[in-house]
Amino acid sequence: MKRFIFLLVSLVLAGCAQIPRVADLPWSRTVFTERVIEGSTISVAVNSISTPMLGSEDIVCKNIKNDVMELLSRRGFVITDSNPEYQMLVLYNIEPRTKQSSFQSIQDKSLAVTSNNSVGLGVLFASELNSSLYSSQSVNTSSIQIDLFVHSFAMEIRDKTNKMIWKNDTEAVSLNRNIFSLHKSVIQYAVSSLPTNGKVIPRVERLKNDRIIDYLSLNDYSYRCPALPHIIRFPQFYNVTYSQNQITTLFPKKDTSAIHGFIDLLQTAEYAIPKGSLIDWKNPTTLSIWTSPTLIGRYYIGNEKTPSNLVIQLRATPNNYQVLKCIVVNDEAYAKYQALYSAWENRLKEFYSFNE
Repeated sequence: MKRFIFLLVSLVLAGCAQIPRVADLPWSRTVFTERVIEGSTISVAVNSISTPMLGSEDIVCKNIKNDVMELLSRRGFVITDSNPEYQMLVLYNIEPRTKQSSFQSIQDKSLAVTSNNSVGLGVLFASELNSSLYSSQSVNTSSIQIDLFVHSFAMEIRDKTNKMIWKNDTEAVSLNRNIFSLHKSVIQYAVSSLPTNGKVIPRVERLKNDRIIDYLSLNDYSYRCPALPHIIRFPQFYNVTYSQNQITTLFPKKDTSAIHGFIDLLQTAEYAIPKGSLIDWKNPTTLSIWTSPTLIGRYYIGNEKTPSNLVIQLRATPNNYQVLKCIVVNDEAYAKYQALYSAWENRLKEFYSFNE
């Protein structure tokens, strides 16, 4: 599969489309012997294998467990410790590592899913596209030593007979020792190969309207969106101080109170809508359609009873994807985005359907 994607990407690399240089996304692999049934009951346990930190990791494990349970619940699973149909064990490890040169020293970035169904195709495609682009570009190594941290997750699902039926291994390399700067995206990479009913709408906190500049100043992260082959940043956040004009450009409809929803979407989206429409998606690896992708999602903001329709417009730069606009749209406008989303999802199913 990776060779097939590589050949297609090689044909279009000579084009003029500008997309970001490759970046190290989490490596992930899923294997299974039986299909996990969506909507089933499942228990979750988290253990830390080893850590360079002193003392107990119980609180860290609890926080990771909360996020695993939340992301499983979004897929329609029912979390319970009372006679569940499945049991999930999550193992977490952090390993310090010193590397020569740069992030390009990591060899394999592909996400492999041994599956014959259509689960997780958006994440699979983004990872394979990243890996193929990486293999197609020359690497300029240096002799600089960099201190990195490898955050590793292993997830196992067993049935009532204690038979392991599903396993995922995911690794993410970061300059940051703190797993909480990237763990939500890493967990999403892992669970993206599990089925989802698509009916659960997440709820996030509402930000105070006058605190957007302060909040963004303290949350200058690179987001590793599972739906895209490159990292995402907010371009306005490189400055020490921010003007109201910059915030207005980023949030043209003044939807700053929904920032937690926008950030969650950057961390967990499994499909990104490429530029154009179905007629432009004949070859999904054409680089020109990935210069301005769009992310969409629905969230309850704060205590609101009606979900908000969130749309993030991105633009490609040589180094990353940058957030162009974050907007909340009405139901009519969102339906048009949703139609494109469904068309792209179906296009990927066709793209990965090789056998009769």
